[in-house]
Amino acid sequence: MPEEPPPFETAPAAAPEQQALSNSEARRERDSFAVFLLICVTLSYILRFPGLPLSAALQRISALMPQDYFNWLLLGGRAFFVVVPGLAAAYSAARPNPIRTALIIGGLLVLALWLVSPALRAAIAAG
Repeated sequence: MPEEPPPFETAPAAAPEQQALSNSEARRERDSFAVFLLICVTLSYILRFPGLPLSAALQRISALMPQDYFNWLLLGGRAFFVVVPGLAAAYSAARPNPIRTALIIGGLLVLALWLVSPALRAAIAAG
């Protein structure tokens, strides 16, 4: 008669090591630059949302800074938040990452929002 197998079989010793490797590989797949771009695209969307009162915040900031610095800060901030959505869409189109689709669609939609924002603000003010 053959021997009965033990009631509780243990997994081979190599299996936990393989699982640990697969977890570390999954962590390496995360693209920190893509996450940064997604955060910047979200901030860019919030800043261009029609009807958002930014003038009060800008007046408060302008009171705290010299006028020359404030003008450069405003110009640099606008340039940054206009360029980043396009950069995010181009980056995701060229390099695969887990949030590729979200960055492409979000970047293009935010760019469109930056372009039509003056017309939207005029329609809100007229309505």
